[in-house]
Amino acid sequence: MTVKERELIFTTEVDNQINQRLDTGTGSGSGSGSGSGDGSICATNRGKTENRCLRNYSIATGAAAIPGAISFGIGTLIGMGAATGVFIWCLEDAQNDSEACIANGG
Repeated sequence: MTVKERELIFTTEVDNQINQRLDTGTGSGSGSGSGSGDGSICATNRGKTENRCLRNYSIATGAAAIPGAISFGIGTLIGMGAATGVFIWCLEDAQNDSEACIANGG
């Protein structure tokens, strides 16, 4: 199995789990989305964004593990550090977008 095939399987599984979580309402921010000004649509959008951040982080950490076998862990350490930094920034962006949505009557 090639690396690309593994990445595709991994990405597909992560997407399926996130979609299942959103469909069952167990994801964070699973508000009604009625747009009634109570912030529920903002919470729903934030939950979706956070789940995308998690999906991307999972993909990045999986990809970071691949060079670890070649570089004896150094590549993994660098890749994990970068993936974690991007994940934190993504969550901060989701928070900021949610606050702006609520401030605008979301």
